[in-house]
Amino acid sequence: TNLGDLFSHTMKLIEEKHLLPVGSFAVMLGGSPIGISGSTNVLRIGFVGNVALRGKPVVKVEAQGQVHLFKTRAAAPEGRVLVMRYLLEEDLGILPKCKALILQGVQGERMARIVGETLKIPVITRAEGCTSVLNENEQVRVDGSAGIVYRVTD
Repeated sequence: TNLGDLFSHTMKLIEEKHLLPVGSFAVMLGGSPIGISGSTNVLRIGFVGNVALRGKPVVKVEAQGQVHLFKTRAAAPEGRVLVMRYLLEEDLGILPKCKALILQGVQGERMARIVGETLKIPVITRAEGCTSVLNENEQVRVDGSAGIVYRVTD
């Protein structure tokens, strides 16, 4: 058994036994080698459930789809969960193609709300680290009501 397996097993138990609500932060300490007193040298912070990240709920609907990490307007594929650092007015033309919008910051939040409400797609802003936590083509479920993005596993 290694620490990664032990942490994964512990998180699974926390979720199965409903010890913490889904989306809660869990902080775990461990040490290597395992079982030796005084060997605590690892701190792991995670979310209960398959939570990838949290942010501010802006448009409170749900959607599921593949992630697209926005780099250029020309490369934005249709039907994806669009993940951006911020939203600028010149980016508005690509939004009708997306299933959901996740912004890392607050810039463009007002425009994102209007577009999200018009298109009836979930919008989450202030999702710190979303451009590095989420992976291109990863399947996610966006809960716009709670401001949570879940990883979808088979």
